[in-house]
Amino acid sequence: MFRYLFTNRFIKISVCLILLASLAFGAKKARRFFPAPIPTPKMGGLEVRMTEADATKAGIQKLNASELNHLNQWLADHPPPLFYGMPVVNSPEELKWVYATRNLNNSEQKQDYELSIGAIIQNEADYLKEWIEYHKLLGVQHFWIYNHLSTDHYLEVLEPYIRSGEVELIEWMVKKYPACQMTAYEDCIKLATHRTEWLALIDVDEFLVPHEHDSMRSFLKDFADSSQILVNWQIFGTSNIQSLPKGSLLIEHLTYKFPTQFVSNKWNGNQFVKAIVKPAHVSFPVISSHYYNLLPGYATVNGSKKPVTPSTTVAEIDVEKIQLNHYWFRTLDFFYDVKIGRRNGVGEKYPAETVKWLLEMGQAEQDFTIQKFIPKLKEDL
Repeated sequence: MFRYLFTNRFIKISVCLILLASLAFGAKKARRFFPAPIPTPKMGGLEVRMTEADATKAGIQKLNASELNHLNQWLADHPPPLFYGMPVVNSPEELKWVYATRNLNNSEQKQDYELSIGAIIQNEADYLKEWIEYHKLLGVQHFWIYNHLSTDHYLEVLEPYIRSGEVELIEWMVKKYPACQMTAYEDCIKLATHRTEWLALIDVDEFLVPHEHDSMRSFLKDFADSSQILVNWQIFGTSNIQSLPKGSLLIEHLTYKFPTQFVSNKWNGNQFVKAIVKPAHVSFPVISSHYYNLLPGYATVNGSKKPVTPSTTVAEIDVEKIQLNHYWFRTLDFFYDVKIGRRNGVGEKYPAETVKWLLEMGQAEQDFTIQKFIPKLKEDL
């Protein structure tokens, strides 16, 4: 038996097992000295594992060695969907995937902005420039824009704003609605926490309109003791316009809206709100695109500084000091060709009688409040 144990075959097998064990132990030890490669998810056919050199080529040179190690660890610790969205630097000709625009440090950074906007878009290229320039005119300093599977020319429109640093574009690949919106807004609030004092989370068909101030930043000076302002919608109809003339302003031509105090159990109403919030005071997770839960001790108010409960809707429609113009219908062509199809896609049905009623209600009264900003907006455009 002892002779069998020490045959050449036994010795060879033993040596191989010892070598394999040594290699495994050595590889485990070696991980301490070499940073892990940076993984990226599948996006538009992109699937690579980035080495440190690859990361440098893609724009990571802005990060020092410590930050790069922190990035590797952050990515390892955060499963999807948190890293589905990647900031990009782009031109119409190329798209570079980078991580450098994200806040990767645990330490607090100095705030860069007083007021910023976060939004998620899908095929909104024709309306983006007016919306961005309008809100820049009102004092918005920065935009986090989450692109959700757009197929239009949004890159061409956003390129100059990205190059100027006014827009950070994040390609957001979460497909299902409303998960795509909830996860994007949560990601945006986290990005903005140490970058901006106030963050308005609104859509590209929504325009903030202060009544007594020429800018939103001056309006917000009165809300130093508040952490969230819920602003009521004013829903605008099509103004019976088939399509906008080329180069014209949406907010100049669409002047007819639903009644100021419009509330209905058949459809959305002006009791709906959107939030301007201090991101540092938000309590996670995000459960609505209309309001945000706050950490203990922080207050939510309406546009007249009256305390309100954080909610998708409010009991009192208050547009005395500020309103949110909601151009949900845009033009007749947009409503029939785009909007109805989108809403059908998320389970909402629009039979002929509902469409007729909505179009009639959207012609109830005229509102020219936003018009005071148009002369300067035209100059900037």
